[in-house]
Amino acid sequence: MSTFGRLVPDRAGEMITKTDAGIHIDKWVGSWSTHRGQEALFPHTPTIADINQQRVGDCFLLTSLSALLTAEPDAFSLYAMMRDLGTGWVLVRFFKDVGPESSIVLAPYCVKIQKTVPKFVGFGQLYARGPLWVAMLEKAYAAAHYKGSYEASLRGGKPRDALMHLTGLVADLDVADRFAYADAKGMKPLQDLFELGEGTAYMVHYRDGKPKVVEQVDRTRRAVLGNSQVLFNQWLAFNKGGRMKASFDKLYQTHGDKVRKEIRVTGGADYIELRRQVLRREQFAKWFEQETTGKLSLPVAQAVVAFVTTENVFPGKRGTGIYTAENMETWTSIDTALTLHQPVTAGTFKEAGTSQSAIKGTVGESISKGLVGSHMYAILATAADEREPGLHWVKLRNPWGHMVRAYLREGDGGKLQAVELNPSPTGTAPTRAYVKPESETQSVVALARQGLFWMELSDFVKRFSNIQTGATLMRQRR
Repeated sequence: MSTFGRLVPDRAGEMITKTDAGIHIDKWVGSWSTHRGQEALFPHTPTIADINQQRVGDCFLLTSLSALLTAEPDAFSLYAMMRDLGTGWVLVRFFKDVGPESSIVLAPYCVKIQKTVPKFVGFGQLYARGPLWVAMLEKAYAAAHYKGSYEASLRGGKPRDALMHLTGLVADLDVADRFAYADAKGMKPLQDLFELGEGTAYMVHYRDGKPKVVEQVDRTRRAVLGNSQVLFNQWLAFNKGGRMKASFDKLYQTHGDKVRKEIRVTGGADYIELRRQVLRREQFAKWFEQETTGKLSLPVAQAVVAFVTTENVFPGKRGTGIYTAENMETWTSIDTALTLHQPVTAGTFKEAGTSQSAIKGTVGESISKGLVGSHMYAILATAADEREPGLHWVKLRNPWGHMVRAYLREGDGGKLQAVELNPSPTGTAPTRAYVKPESETQSVVALARQGLFWMELSDFVKRFSNIQTGATLMRQRR
């Protein structure tokens, strides 16, 4: 371990020097202080426990650091990017894109800043707490991306970009693409079924013998109705005019939306569709029963329900262990990225839930049952229970170092109730039967005191709008 860092100044590339006079602090009582000037940058090997976001909106940066330390526990990259010069100044190396629009070419550059921290008279240090390396890296990032004030320079950003600036490595596009929340594979046959009925255009073209339509209709009949012509004829009579389509579309749109996200890739900008799939199997079953009871023959209704169940077209509520193929693909992609030593982060929707806490986040974010809206989290691990119902989990860290979501068992049905958990670092917390992965040895409360928590997969894919990854870190050592 080095208390100074390992950055070699003469190999740092372009040098940018920023004095404290050139970094304005918005807080009118805030000023630059030398009170930590004698501290070592790295008093111990850096860990994610060192990272505790305060009242500035740089969760994207601090979450990236947590993800980086998860992928690289020996902090190799952090030591290599920082240096205490021993003269009251610190060097921090970043990377920037110097390539044309059609490609990404990263070049190193160094930011030289004074070894001072923003201080609020009477309240102590304003922003990033913990060992000095966190505060210096935050300050250097603000100086490198200066926008008129310290706070404005750190407000908002993307972890993928931050990780690129920190490591000089670009994420693999194919890994990023796998994180798209696609429609369930069984959705297409179900949607096609709802369009089939007497008097619909599909059936007119089918009876006219149009090859593509015949193939599609026959494929739908085989998939959903076991290729039974009797059941198919009963469905056509029931769904005259395709009346189920409009009703289903309304249900589906009510319980979900699509978010179009831009990602920077070699060759320019690209987009991926992120599906916030929140239509649950239980909700579909209730709707289908209301629409068909007393109108559709029982064997046909049972065949449709069996298809939806067997194909896992819709996920179940949290705690049921019912996941779509796409849910599992998301979990497997995260697990693979972590195995490959790739930093992984995830961001929530603007509103993480319908029930809003009276407490607001560090920069005014909404909080719903311990989950913060418009917020970035580092993903640290995955887990899968062996016992039924075989729940799958994702472990996250809130860069605040506190405020997490926890679960309680809800009745005898296996569902999980989400609750806010925000215990004080040293005080006692209520003893409750919190649910956690079978493999987790620490208590849920002990994890919460570190800003750590496990999210059940069905809940995770509902609340998060994006997952971002950095490149495999171990490559740079070879």
